[in-house]
Amino acid sequence: MLLAVLALSGCSEVNKGSAKGADFERALKARHGALVEDIHVGAQNSLPWMGTFDATVTLLPTASMADLAAVESTIAEIIKDPSDSAVVWANGIEICAEGAGPRAQHLALRGQLLASSASLAGRLECEDGYAGELADLSADIPVVQSAVAADASITDLRIDGRIRKPSGEVDGLWRELTPHVAEALGAVTQEDLNSFELHGTDLSVKVQPGVDVTKLGADVKDVAPDVVLTVLQGDDGASGAPEAAALRAELGRLPGVQSVRFTSAKRIVVRVATPADVAPMVGRARELSSAVGSFHLHVTTQASDNPLWTVDAGADFEVAADADLAHVKDFAALVGSDKISAVGWREDRGRAAGAPMVTITAPGGGDLRDVLPIVKAHVPDGAVLNLHLGDKDYYFDVASKLDSTDGQVRELPRTFVETWNSIL
Repeated sequence: MLLAVLALSGCSEVNKGSAKGADFERALKARHGALVEDIHVGAQNSLPWMGTFDATVTLLPTASMADLAAVESTIAEIIKDPSDSAVVWANGIEICAEGAGPRAQHLALRGQLLASSASLAGRLECEDGYAGELADLSADIPVVQSAVAADASITDLRIDGRIRKPSGEVDGLWRELTPHVAEALGAVTQEDLNSFELHGTDLSVKVQPGVDVTKLGADVKDVAPDVVLTVLQGDDGASGAPEAAALRAELGRLPGVQSVRFTSAKRIVVRVATPADVAPMVGRARELSSAVGSFHLHVTTQASDNPLWTVDAGADFEVAADADLAHVKDFAALVGSDKISAVGWREDRGRAAGAPMVTITAPGGGDLRDVLPIVKAHVPDGAVLNLHLGDKDYYFDVASKLDSTDGQVRELPRTFVETWNSIL
């Protein structure tokens, strides 16, 4: 009986990290609930009755500097285990711990933002610098530069951060940044821009093949005269070659094609309006490959949130001059099926002719009776098929009838083999 009582009394502390995190949140809210905008606690319950937590505390943008100091003092009182931690944020700024990072500069900047009732649109971290989208950066540059002008202690505050939408990096001092970065990058269409780097007023952009570099330079000078522009076509030398520009332009003119982007020297992502546009576009790409050599063609529809293909989302066809054009229609049929969410199709030169390697993923796991008919109808005999249905993978050489005496087939579930063989 005594052992049972002891076990029950400790149950609430089995997940020690979660328990400590919950206690921390309750204690901080009890003392400073009126100052706190949000508390996020993450717990690590490494072993029974052992664990740690880390918390992110975001203060209201109107909390005074004295309030901020009081919250930090309370956090220091609450946290007894050095393995536990909490960071404080205010007005988009991480307040670095004592003796760590640019604490004094972040506090001074936060004081200036408080005085002007402002907050950063992005996030200024202690170790990783600034993070946000281009629109955030464009809004924050004048705000921070105004604060820098008002407080000499933050004159040398660095940005050293990364930007998304579009992808880019920014480094150097806040006070030296051009306020016209959004206007300069706006001179490049979203489809044409790969990435950028900004250091002060020096802007380097990587663009898609076919972009008129001279015109781009003039357009940037019109909207951002202080910007010194450097343009590199393609993330590598090859995708900036004339044949790459011609291929991109040719594919972009096809009916149904929404955008064409090189993601490497031999990989092209094409966004089309509907699955019906896939077959003619891939067919034309095959014809063009005789002039430019083999390349990977990744296809997605206009409805997709992400135009970049991976094996788990989208459609891929390796196009070469000797590819089997009959397979294009099968490939397009698979892409167009609502029973299938992803298709990878690759002609394997090391196998017999007409034997592609095919990867197929069904949405939400799928059901064998729904998925297998469309798969069997359009994946040719001899192909190597890797079929993903939920948490189950089926890998085998395709045949109209699977031989249960074959070693590879014996590894497949009986229900799968029977369902496959019953399909005419």
